Amino acid sequence: MELNAYYNDRGVKKYNGFYLSEHTATLDKERNNRYATIAGKDEMSPEQLYEVIDYALFKSKEVSIQLNMKDIEGDFLPDVCGVIDGYDEVNLYVNQVAVPFNKIRHAMLLETKTWY
Repeated sequence: MELNAYYNDRGVKKYNGFYLSEHTATLDKERNNRYATIAGKDEMSPEQLYEVIDYALFKSKEVSIQLNMKDIEGDFLPDVCGVIDGYDEVNLYVNQVAVPFNKIRHAMLLETKTWY
């Protein structure tokens, strides 16, 4: 008799016990984020946009900006989030990323939690 005749190998299943729960949770979260569809927020008028942007600049608040652009599948792109660094005639700079004024669909202030 051979040893291999009695041994039934389970393949990859035997290694599943080595995954930590944190690792599987991270994998699930990345999978959900990868296949998530982003809904369009209400389109704001230029006056409303400038009001939010001016307040964020004055108070150094973080903003979330949704662009009026869609990907190949027709879903909106992820929001650009961060503190506004500056602006010029054409672009608004959020965390050193240029965002064209004419492509902004929605802007909102983000709640920041204090660390203390």
